[in-house]
Amino acid sequence: MFKGPRFLWSSAFLFVLVVLSLSVRFDIPVEELKIKYAGKASKFLPLMGMQVHYRDEGPASDSIPLVLIHGTSSSLHTWDKLVSKVSEKKRVIRFDLPAFGLTGPSPENEYSFEYYSTFIDSLFSKLK
Repeated sequence: MFKGPRFLWSSAFLFVLVVLSLSVRFDIPVEELKIKYAGKASKFLPLMGMQVHYRDEGPASDSIPLVLIHGTSSSLHTWDKLVSKVSEKKRVIRFDLPAFGLTGPSPENEYSFEYYSTFIDSLFSKLK
């Protein structure tokens, strides 16, 4: 019996496995990312077992800051252009949510709505 098709399928499967294994990228450690992306305005605050990356820019006398929260798969850098335009006259607070940007993952591996609500409440109670 001719074994050509079985050999072709096996070769194709092996080729796909090799390509996939070469394209896998592992997470880059947060400390390595901080070197590249933390700017002079970056601050870090210990909170809920994480070092939360945030920036508080503009006049500190502004008692009603503009708070910017990034979306999924993003970071506080999403707002760079907007902040550059308004921070001369308006206080702007922005931060990296757990699992995004330079804040890094939640130690509990928790990312529910309730967790993020608690996180934001805790963050602003410390920033006051």
